[in-house]
Amino acid sequence: AGIPKYLNGKFYSKKNEQTFDYRSSYELAFFYQLEENTEVLNYMYEPFEVPYIDFYKKTRNYRPDLMILYKDGSIVVAEIKPTAMLGDYDVQSKAKAARAYIQTHYKDLKIEYKFITEKCIFKNNTEYVNFLAEMKKQKF
Repeated sequence: AGIPKYLNGKFYSKKNEQTFDYRSSYELAFFYQLEENTEVLNYMYEPFEVPYIDFYKKTRNYRPDLMILYKDGSIVVAEIKPTAMLGDYDVQSKAKAARAYIQTHYKDLKIEYKFITEKCIFKNNTEYVNFLAEMKKQKF
């Protein structure tokens, strides 16, 4: 069967004392990193919904993957995406809508919107392949 291309399932967060869905191996790996990162107080999965205009000029709704609160008080809204998708029209349209939403609804907070790519999560492709193999051993 080999390693599945897309992992999805449930992840229990000790920091948040709740279970989150994950829709990719990148999301799952990043959840593990958030749990281990002592600078992260907690995080919310799909913290808000924002309308955006897609490539076909249709209005759709977008939910950023995470809102992360750090011990120093900083907040990051993170979208987990492969580097190869960052140039995609809809990906950029969603990011623009989310940044505008943050400026409007969280005026008094400094919140950064950023993309988390495989380059942020894994040092190299070998580390990614090893992570997938480990997850496969545990789950499949």
